[in-house]
Amino acid sequence: MHCTCIKHSGVELKLPEVKAGAGNDQCDPVLSALFNEECGVVIEVAGDHVKEVMAAFHAAGVIAHEIGHVRSDFTVDVSAGR
Repeated sequence: MHCTCIKHSGVELKLPEVKAGAGNDQCDPVLSALFNEECGVVIEVAGDHVKEVMAAFHAAGVIAHEIGHVRSDFTVDVSAGR
């Protein structure tokens, strides 16, 4: 089946550096950060609104990170740190 309605089908994530010991010391620190018991959400924001949305989160005292963008291919690329 082919769907032409899907414009973006991949994602590139650049996660912030996670210090060892965040979460379960037996797990990879990035996985511990991604799959922990804290409440979190990932939202997609149009590129020209990112600064405005980040400023609104900051003004509300909400910790937020820009972690990536959608891609036009079928690639999922995840990296952590720098």
